[in-house]
Order: sequence, then C-alpha cells, then structure tokens
Amino acid sequence: MCFSILTMVAVMVFIGGWNDYVGLLMYLQDSELYTLGIGLQMFKTSANPEWTLLMAASTIFTIPLIVIFFFCQNAFLNGIQTTSGIK
Repeated sequence: MCFSILTMVAVMVFIGGWNDYVGLLMYLQDSELYTLGIGLQMFKTSANPEWTLLMAASTIFTIPLIVIFFFCQNAFLNGIQTTSGIK
C-alpha cells in the first residue's frame, strides 16, 4: 500500500528537482555546472535566439520527465487515488 504513495512522492521530488531554476542559479557559480533549465533560459535571453533550436532543446529537456512518468504511471495514479480518497 505504501509503494504507490512513495513512488508518487519520488516522481514529484524528481520533477521538482529537474525543474528547479532559482535554487540552482543561486548556488552554482561555475557556468559549466549549470543545468538544462538554466541553459535554456540563457539561450532564450541571448541577443538573437533561434526559436527552432530552442524548441528542439525544450523537447529534449522534457523527454526524461515523460519517460519517468510512463514507467511510473500505474503507481503514480494509484498514489493519487489513495491520497485523495477516491476509490
């Protein structure tokens, strides 16, 4: 009974860490250690961003989130049903 809830929490923590922007921007000083989210923002704020490359990079940025969701989809949905009281 706990597995689906823990899986849901793990997926949410991963997504939160993956999408964290401000926290990592505050702590990372070396530009070589920047994450993909910070890199996308820097690419977007450049003088003349190429929108096709930005959209391709955004798609690649979201692929791991989609893959993790599909692998954990059953446990994720069971965790939502368990915590919300819907049977």
